[in-house]
Amino acid sequence: MKIGLVSPYDFASPGGVTDHVRHLARQLRRLDHEVRIFAPSSRADVDFDTAEFYRIGSPIAVPVNESVARITLSFHLADRVAAIVERERFDVLHFHEPLMPALPMTMLRISQAANVGTFHAFAKSNIGYYYGRPLLEPYLAHLHRGIAVSDPMASTSAHSIRGTRRSGICETTVSTSSSSAGSRSARALETSCAATSS
Repeated sequence: MKIGLVSPYDFASPGGVTDHVRHLARQLRRLDHEVRIFAPSSRADVDFDTAEFYRIGSPIAVPVNESVARITLSFHLADRVAAIVERERFDVLHFHEPLMPALPMTMLRISQAANVGTFHAFAKSNIGYYYGRPLLEPYLAHLHRGIAVSDPMASTSAHSIRGTRRSGICETTVSTSSSSAGSRSARALETSCAATSS
């Protein structure tokens, strides 16, 4: 299966989500999946082969949840990203922080694959999700399933994202009930991911 992992964060800077994406890519490749990573990067010499890593946008520092997120805020990525997605023809796109601008939101809007979103960040208040729901709804509608990496995050996202569940050991585990092509790809990912925790 061909899987794209999408991160909003500077791939050249240390961080929990970046480390997670690196390790997940490694495990999925061990299961003989084709994996591509999409992320902004402040350096052109990140330690991934260019055929497996797409450097999309230059990050800037933005205050988020009492921390600083290094993300790209350019929404002029759509043409380049659309061309890559059309060429690669992914079975699954796995978005890490899918509602973080601008890369995940841009790719989620144009994706025709099975879309899985992992929600990492937890804020004490979910006021952003609550009041931002009308603006986020078009993006949420493209997610087939959501994954929360902690119980507090699951509680926060469950009010906003359909199908969100606590991830447990394997963070790419998803459950599906429809018979669409995207759902079939998601079920195959669930089977493959289960093998990593055995």
